[in-house]
Amino acid sequence: MRARLPCLPSKLGPRLYQTHYAADSDAAGSVGAMSPRLCCWLRPVIEKLSVWYDDRLGPASGRLPRACQLCEHTGTEKMSTVDDTIEALIFDCDGTLVDSMPTHYRSWQTVAARHGIAFTEQRFYELAGMPSRRVIKLFADEAGVEIDVESVVAEREVVYWERIHEIAPIDSVVQVAANHRGLKKLAVASGGIRPVVERQLEVIGVLDWFESIVTAEDVVRHKPDPDSFLEAARRLGVAPERCRVYEDADLGVEAARRAGMQVVDIRSWSRA
Repeated sequence: MRARLPCLPSKLGPRLYQTHYAADSDAAGSVGAMSPRLCCWLRPVIEKLSVWYDDRLGPASGRLPRACQLCEHTGTEKMSTVDDTIEALIFDCDGTLVDSMPTHYRSWQTVAARHGIAFTEQRFYELAGMPSRRVIKLFADEAGVEIDVESVVAEREVVYWERIHEIAPIDSVVQVAANHRGLKKLAVASGGIRPVVERQLEVIGVLDWFESIVTAEDVVRHKPDPDSFLEAARRLGVAPERCRVYEDADLGVEAARRAGMQVVDIRSWSRA
């Protein structure tokens, strides 16, 4: 289905634009084929045109598509819109930039089973953002099992490293970083250890995008404490209130709030 956008009326000036909205993304010249950044730039223009038509020619339905229809990246339109008060974007890694949580979960299950520790998938995701040492210690305590935490963590890292090829980028979130690369300062703040975090970012091809990468080794207190995000902001030289955080876990969302930063919970987004 294709609906033609009318040209600006001549009384408003020359024919400034003429374009098409196409449901099929491969249609030549379709707005849907444009980048999220351009779609979002056009949004206020279309909204003003809609108001003009409503005032003069009646309801705009059938003449102009709603602004949100301009963007085929339906899961990224709101993500991609960052106002001028925000100077830095800080991203969690696992589950936000990188679709790695299923691989982490399977790795933890493999190693935990070797030590007689059982936990549910729900419980695992409740602890997303917590460093590995705290996670396995908590699992062991809940199971009533004594373990050598450092040894089990090392064992788990070996298993995960063997499966790291399974991970993939979360395209909708990576697109946000891509849209603002060079325009805003970018950082990662993760509860993971540096070798794993950096390797994951390397695998999905974004390691060199970030001015700062804060990992578990860099702070004493971890999510839900705000230290990771505050350290990222400090390294970027940006005030916390001028930072926006992208997170996928309750602990991370709470940490960002405690840091006094804007926070976007990506779990409500489409991960197309």
